[in-house]
Amino acid sequence: MIKKKIFTAIIPRNIGDIDFIFPLFEFLKKTNKGVNLNIIYLSFSKYTIRKKDRLFEKSLKKMSIKEYDIIDLLKINISLKSKIRTYFNNDNYLTEDLNYYVNKKDFNISKNLTYILKYLKIKIQQLFFFSIFFFFYDQKLLNKFKSDFYFVSQRNILSTLLRNIFEKIVKFNPKSIFFLYPHGPHYINRTLESYGDTSKIIVNNSKNFEFWYSFNDEKPWMNKQLNLKKHKCNCVSYPFLKPKKKIRKKNKKKNILVIPRKFAPAHKKILSSVGTTSYIEMIKYLKPLKNLQWNFNLIIKPHPASNILELKKMLKNLDIKNYSITEKSFRYIYKEIDLLYGYFSTLILSAVSSKIPVFYYEDEILKNCRAKIKKMYKDITFFHFNNNNLEKKIVKTLKKNNYNNSKLNKYFKSSFLSLTSNRIKKNVQPTF
Repeated sequence: MIKKKIFTAIIPRNIGDIDFIFPLFEFLKKTNKGVNLNIIYLSFSKYTIRKKDRLFEKSLKKMSIKEYDIIDLLKINISLKSKIRTYFNNDNYLTEDLNYYVNKKDFNISKNLTYILKYLKIKIQQLFFFSIFFFFYDQKLLNKFKSDFYFVSQRNILSTLLRNIFEKIVKFNPKSIFFLYPHGPHYINRTLESYGDTSKIIVNNSKNFEFWYSFNDEKPWMNKQLNLKKHKCNCVSYPFLKPKKKIRKKNKKKNILVIPRKFAPAHKKILSSVGTTSYIEMIKYLKPLKNLQWNFNLIIKPHPASNILELKKMLKNLDIKNYSITEKSFRYIYKEIDLLYGYFSTLILSAVSSKIPVFYYEDEILKNCRAKIKKMYKDITFFHFNNNNLEKKIVKTLKKNNYNNSKLNKYFKSSFLSLTSNRIKKNVQPTF
């Protein structure tokens, strides 16, 4: 049993970072009395990452998890902290696309006036926040973030200020153990890939860390950027969901979960990349929903970095009206889902593990890279297709209702909780 230890998850980007570590938190709370669980959001407001989700908040309360964000490092009263958190949202610091518009050589002011005004507004808001931070930041408040063990997602951090704060947290806790975990099993061989800002900062500033990875065949110690030692790396699999119980729905429409990627604006001429899909490719992906919308309940779960207003405009232009949008974590809704229509995403693996049939749409994102991941998706998804006769295939698939997820064993070890808890146990041997 772990006695009076503090376990803290540091969340750099979005809800996907929480989904990986949350099952382990549930396990620690269930099996060990007296452990304290915390979440630190590397954000100006925790609500930019986790949203205001009633089910998630209920879980936090049940497990007595404390939440912190960067505002908690300011020596100001609670009322002002609350106002700042409400004031800031995703668009206040996710300016990647806006930078593209402003910096482009052939930028047209008249056509993009809305983007310019939005960009200027965000920059003014950021300047306002940085001024507050400069005057009211209190390094002593880093004590709030103190922990025996940190679980940190292998991610890039969204701003220089947040990177500096994260580095301070690492340096402020020289005796703490850091477990670097994957945001999602998107890679099999990352010898040339970046493992993100968090990995670099921890590897360079702490001797007490472990590097976790999901795929059986992944070899992070071969990464040329991090220069990891093999003994520092451990395969911990992935926190798959329990298979959903089969519920017969008489005369009720089946629920299809649609998971689009973040997509670029119409005038941005790009091929799809790992993080962003092209505007044209997204239209191809969404177009079949027009015929599906009347015979199925379409539940659209946008990527956390998506611009939902732009997504709604696209759906309207495609004459897709009959749908709902959710930002809830997949673990809270998967039991209601009958089929997943998906892009390159961790949710594909979660759906397959819970025996939900998956129609996987292959975008440019995987046609020219990541051959091993592409092979795995073809292997584990029930159908790999190019949108031809989609509705007929879906109807036929849902009638069968006999799915097998055994192929996941080729790529992942069986027990995430056993593997991760053993790694923790090894690092707290005296307290067991």
